[in-house]
Amino acid sequence: MAIYPIPTGRISDVLVTRRMMNQLQNIQKRLMTVEQQLSTGRRIQLASEDASAANRAVALQRLLETKAQLETNLSTSQAFLDATDGALSSVADLLHNVRGMAVRAADNTTNQTERDAMALEVQATLNQLLNVGNEQYRGRYLFAGSATTTRPFDTYNNYVAYRGNDTALRTYADQELLFDTNVPGQELFGAVSSEVEGGDLDPMLTAHTRLADLRGGLGITPGTLVISDGSRTSKVSLVGAETVGDVVRRLESNPPEGREIHVTIGARGLRLEMDAAGGGYFTIRDEQGGRTAAQLGILRTTGTAAEPIEGSDLDPVLSATTSLDDILGGWDQDSGLRITNGDETHVIDLQAAETIQDLLNILNSSEAMVLAEINATRTGISVRSRLSGGDFSIGENGGTTATDLGLRSLTHETRLAALNHRRGVTTVSGADFTIRRTDDVELAIDVSSAQTIGDVIDLINNHPDNLDPATAVTARLRPVGNGLELIEDHPAGGGQLSVIRTNFSLAAWDLGLLPRDTDVTTADGTPATLSGSDPNPLETQGIFNTLIRLRDAIERFDITEIERITQILDVDSERLTFARAEIGTRGQSLEALTRRNKDEQVELKSALSVEIDMDIAQAATDYVMRQAAYEAALNSIANLHSLSLLNYM
Repeated sequence: MAIYPIPTGRISDVLVTRRMMNQLQNIQKRLMTVEQQLSTGRRIQLASEDASAANRAVALQRLLETKAQLETNLSTSQAFLDATDGALSSVADLLHNVRGMAVRAADNTTNQTERDAMALEVQATLNQLLNVGNEQYRGRYLFAGSATTTRPFDTYNNYVAYRGNDTALRTYADQELLFDTNVPGQELFGAVSSEVEGGDLDPMLTAHTRLADLRGGLGITPGTLVISDGSRTSKVSLVGAETVGDVVRRLESNPPEGREIHVTIGARGLRLEMDAAGGGYFTIRDEQGGRTAAQLGILRTTGTAAEPIEGSDLDPVLSATTSLDDILGGWDQDSGLRITNGDETHVIDLQAAETIQDLLNILNSSEAMVLAEINATRTGISVRSRLSGGDFSIGENGGTTATDLGLRSLTHETRLAALNHRRGVTTVSGADFTIRRTDDVELAIDVSSAQTIGDVIDLINNHPDNLDPATAVTARLRPVGNGLELIEDHPAGGGQLSVIRTNFSLAAWDLGLLPRDTDVTTADGTPATLSGSDPNPLETQGIFNTLIRLRDAIERFDITEIERITQILDVDSERLTFARAEIGTRGQSLEALTRRNKDEQVELKSALSVEIDMDIAQAATDYVMRQAAYEAALNSIANLHSLSLLNYM
């Protein structure tokens, strides 16, 4: 803050006046700046006053705004978790009471009136849990997964249907940190069944296959390939290529000068062939250490001649756009599926499906109450039931559609130990059941050595007394629905095709060949056909399923089922305990994140203050100094303009 001396030389009054006025204006400007700093508390008002500090301040301010929003997120998430934990506070006690009733209901001393009262109490508990499952917080359903505007649980034909999803609601708890703020109903209540897991559909490689879907879903890293015939070289950039067809077109369009390359898309990989006329050594490598050629399975760094390059298996996975014809070829698209869920059986027509997404849409929009999706490994599709309280199965509708898709719930590979809700098949020493043909020949079947449904079928078909095609009875899976079927194409006698329980074994019941509590079943007609029931019903393993089945088992006094449900209740309670523990852990994590966020905001505000805030003491001192300079300048101007000729004499 310089104050220039009053000029005393022989200069014009105009120059002196101009010089003094400039000085006065500079002092006024600096004084005004200090006044603004004192009134606003800010050291800088415009970015141009301190560009580097302003740039740092803008970055700090943005980060502060982000932290403020994260604080709101954390508060909302904490409230959501607290509401979830509060809604579940009474569920554990409800399940404990139900378990006590299940133990009492299995007691032979209870009469029907007592059991009816217990069934009503179980139903009341079920209603209470439905209310808990449909609780809301701030207009959003707590247990609907990410579909928070959808009522998650509804009654459906005396069962409970789950209409939410199994995706957690997520929010940012910190920069680049997503946090689950709720527990989907599937995870907590067990509202969706285990999968009917489709087998590997093994999609073929086509021109439309995306590069991202190759190598088991790992994809291809597009780079530059170097193609050579030993003397001439070309570079082919695959950057921007999205499909196998794009790769083929670029390779064929950029051969070494004077050569031709033909690329064939095989079922599993690529085949590259260079014209034989030019000779040389056909090689392909990556430029600058890339990985594209190796990932495409066409890397060849040395050669002995212009031999074709046979690419390795690219292992494409399923995507929503995968054509069904590319994975199944001549599959049975006309017959459709039979899905049994609860008391209803639905025939699913798939004739209009062209892609995997079409197939999923048809299944998910059907009335069968299922959830169909591409499985986790992206090798097939899985189908799950959304319905609690009933049996679930997928079978054929007279063709092979379910088998082609890998979705049939009862197959030759089904383990006997998995049948009857995992109770398995109970056998005895010796024959478990006898098949009597129409010619009165009896086939004693010992199931003790069988491990799968296919083994049981083989035991019947390969029985020493059942090898004559003219009289044989054939065991197979039912062509409509599920279960085992015995068929005698050419009845050789006047008797009836029969299955007879032997040695008090439960095997014929457990295999579905005999209705429960019967010892003999017969079939007439030509061909004589005896169709068994499905011994492998699936179920939604969760709280609602448990309560519905317990209610029904108590009403009909099914002790075996009551004992099974009692064990499942322990699993449900354990699931609930772990879920509540996880909610508590998440709450503690949120509290820690909230404390850290507040500390970071204090530090950021401090750093921002250093960059843009004014030191009040320093500003007050500057103000006094500039005010004194201003007064001095005014006095100087006044004295200068009061000079006369006498001052120079």
